[in-house]
Amino acid sequence: MSIIELYTVIRGIFEASMSVADFVDKIMDRTQNDPDLLDVAKQDEGKIVSKALHRLQRGDGTAPRIVLVGETSTGKSALVNALFGSLLAKVKLTTDTTDSVLCVQFPSDLVIYDTPGIFGEEKLENITRLFLDLEQDFDKATHVTEVPFQPSHESKEIIQLSGSDIRKQAPIDIVLWTINISRPLTRPMRKELSLFFSELEKKFGEHLVVAGTHLDVLNKVSAEEKQEQLRVWSKISNGQIIAVSSETGEGLSHLVVELFKRLPGDVSLSRLQQSLSQVRKIDRCSFVVTEISHPLAMIMLMSGNNPQEIEIYVIILITILCNHYSVDEETWIDLHGDGLEIARTVRENTGIKRTTVERAPIGLWEHIKSWFGVTFYGTREKYRTLGVQGLSELLPIFYELIHEFEEFETPALDYKSISKRVLSRQSDLNPLVRSKNMEKLSLQINDLLKSLLKL
Repeated sequence: MSIIELYTVIRGIFEASMSVADFVDKIMDRTQNDPDLLDVAKQDEGKIVSKALHRLQRGDGTAPRIVLVGETSTGKSALVNALFGSLLAKVKLTTDTTDSVLCVQFPSDLVIYDTPGIFGEEKLENITRLFLDLEQDFDKATHVTEVPFQPSHESKEIIQLSGSDIRKQAPIDIVLWTINISRPLTRPMRKELSLFFSELEKKFGEHLVVAGTHLDVLNKVSAEEKQEQLRVWSKISNGQIIAVSSETGEGLSHLVVELFKRLPGDVSLSRLQQSLSQVRKIDRCSFVVTEISHPLAMIMLMSGNNPQEIEIYVIILITILCNHYSVDEETWIDLHGDGLEIARTVRENTGIKRTTVERAPIGLWEHIKSWFGVTFYGTREKYRTLGVQGLSELLPIFYELIHEFEEFETPALDYKSISKRVLSRQSDLNPLVRSKNMEKLSLQINDLLKSLLKL
């Protein structure tokens, strides 16, 4: 029987039991109904690669600085949102950036310069041209000598930068030119776009990246029309255009890899692969932690008189890990046996309170001894909720399994340290156990486990 089949069998046990049917829906079907978990589980390659770019640095150790160039209708903000997060989009909702260059710095230190649109109002285009150190339009009346520059998205302060001060205040690593490839072009517009590309390529060379947005719109036309449209845009950009969709994520992976390749300094592609691997590991691990937090919360709410339920939930936890990390059958069988023992131990240690009580004599010899003043004692069992004590025994075990399966480079925390961390949270956890607030309890476990794994 495969791991997946075993997983199905265990789920069937739950569904066959009326007392835990509701629990099954909350745990086993959670990933099918929770949009947030679906987003993590189905996260496309483009978003993973973009996270990796946040983690990368230029050859000199600093984060990338990317300038956005394009017409106002090309979806610059949507593209940045899809690639790096929604910070730029949020800033632009509260800030008027149509007539100045906006500098947005992400928590990763990645810097985005958002410039006024080109091919619109000439003065605004000239602001962008001066910022890029390109020749301004012929009409002297629209020429500018300074760039209005907002150095921080957290402040509305605008400073005026002269041509000689621009690169000191706003150094550029990459120019990202965005163009709407779903838009039909007239012959004059093709010529104007080709000339602008030539200017950018001459100035920035290999540090220029061309993104063709709205690929999802272009995908709706006929294959012949799409091919012709892409051919036109490819000719304009000398074959450098990368077609992407900010809506579906198509092409984002290719785009971000190109952005990485164009970074200045001695940065090898092996660093990209290393960063990608780390991001994928963190994403997968975060998803696993989220998924096992609910079963752990449910076990905390169980009592010592629920031995079968505790055993099943522990097996489910192990099955989830085995399924995610594709362990071999031999490992699964070993862990399955260990799981039963873990469940019994946790129940014995935390779900049952035994006290010694005086009892009546049993049998002839005990009655005879009682005549001579001998007292006999027995054990009374009182069942209690596993609660925080149960979590302090379980969490170190599953932390160790995740740490081992993920092959983290940092050494694992020891059992005692993790138990101590769990017990230190009693003031937060105990009220949730008493009120049986499983949802908040699972969130607390999620946060605690992620902090232990440094996610």
